[in-house]
Amino acid sequence: MAVGYTPQDVAANADVVERWSLDRAFELSWSSVLISLLVGLLGAGLIWLTYRRAGRDQTTGGATAVASFVPVGDGVSEFRVHGDVRPGHVGTVADERVDPLDVTATLLDLAVRGHLRITELPHEQHGLLDWSLERRPSEAPLATFEAELLDLVVPAGRRTLVSELSDTVAQGIGGVQDALYAEVVDRGWFDSRPDATRSSWRTLGYLAVGVAVVAGIALVAWTHLGLLALVLLAVAAGLVWASDRMPRRTAAGSALLSGLHALAGTLATQPTDQLPPGRELPAVASLLGYTVVLGSKDRWLEALVAADADADAPDPDTLDWYHAPATWHLQDLPASLTQLITALQGRLTGR
Repeated sequence: MAVGYTPQDVAANADVVERWSLDRAFELSWSSVLISLLVGLLGAGLIWLTYRRAGRDQTTGGATAVASFVPVGDGVSEFRVHGDVRPGHVGTVADERVDPLDVTATLLDLAVRGHLRITELPHEQHGLLDWSLERRPSEAPLATFEAELLDLVVPAGRRTLVSELSDTVAQGIGGVQDALYAEVVDRGWFDSRPDATRSSWRTLGYLAVGVAVVAGIALVAWTHLGLLALVLLAVAAGLVWASDRMPRRTAAGSALLSGLHALAGTLATQPTDQLPPGRELPAVASLLGYTVVLGSKDRWLEALVAADADADAPDPDTLDWYHAPATWHLQDLPASLTQLITALQGRLTGR
């Protein structure tokens, strides 16, 4: 309830005490609105300038070719990777994070390159699919994060079930992530580790939120500038939001990102009927890890299925990197791999 008095009802020497109220703390006046607006604009401007100086990618306008389809005959082309850029690199540079999809694509690529064999286990009609992972001897070079991932998931001399990966990866997946973050820095794609950059800026943002809360309580308790308290809190929250965008690609990293966009477009549009005759299966397999990260996986799996010369005969061991039960056909591969990728991501996420 509000009671109003005329000036004549209040003596000139009356002892007037101003009592606190929420309405009074958030009083809207030209001065409070103007101050809050200026502080908000200044805070937003500082965040934007900070991002431009510390978080915006360096650019040169060029693009680094990650992989391409190289003509090897009349109407025939072959997928070739340039510079040993692996699917794990691709995913990390693309979104500045090492996530379960990057690790899943790496495992699939390791299998295709001969370091790992994936075996789909027999299952009941309504049972869940499971797979065993087995190390294979290979002379193909490994990146540090790939070697650590193999040692973690499939220790030498052992087989691992995908259904048991949650317990296995919990102990060491952090080391694999560290190795991959370190490698994208060593290869010159980032100035510093993206995860460390995000963590530093997020910590700064949370400190700013704490300061804004304390300042806001003081403003609401003792002034009429409660609106300014909300603005300060919004600016601090904006800094926390900007922390995820602070990892900065170098000029080389930006060029690689442009190359990844080009490769994604190529994988989505390249004709799938121009593969080397007789080598369609290994040709498609070599690009599967990249399609898991960049997209277009389904159309290339369909091309692999179309390369099956005898669709009626089972193909349990036609692929040297993926074995399956005796009644399995290549036409089952799209469904099998989709379930495998989903299962791997679930096991890696659920650690």
